[in-house]
Amino acid sequence: MKDITVYISDKCPKCNILKIKLNNKGIKYQEKIASKEEIDDILKTKNIMSLPILKLGDEYLDFTQANNWVNEQ
Repeated sequence: MKDITVYISDKCPKCNILKIKLNNKGIKYQEKIASKEEIDDILKTKNIMSLPILKLGDEYLDFTQANNWVNEQ
């Protein structure tokens, strides 16, 4: 399986939902509270509008895409 990283902020309800879904499926991931600059760079370059961001290998997924991916696992 590819390396999985979840970029979150500490006050993000969708971030908690995604982490719960990953945990319920037994999917191992790294959690990263990214700096504002790092998140802004990802949001701008990957055309993602908000957190959470799921990095799956070299691919970045927004919440909806990440949620769909987790549901398929």
